[in-house]
Amino acid sequence: MTGLLETLAPYRRAIAAALVAALTTPATLVDGRLTVADVLTIAAAAVAAGVGVYAVPNRPPVRHPQPPTAERTD
Repeated sequence: MTGLLETLAPYRRAIAAALVAALTTPATLVDGRLTVADVLTIAAAAVAAGVGVYAVPNRPPVRHPQPPTAERTD
């Protein structure tokens, strides 16, 4: 199991975004039935979210310079 998690590590953000999009899209389809168009909408939302998140690289962390410490003179 840990081998699979390590293999999927670079894709975790994209997978999470795709799952969230796929699980929240049906909330907008409240007519009580699921059509082929609805399934295609859910799939398109999942793919768009996953690809969109995967395509954007992580930003390197910003390192703020530490302010100089005041030396005590007394």
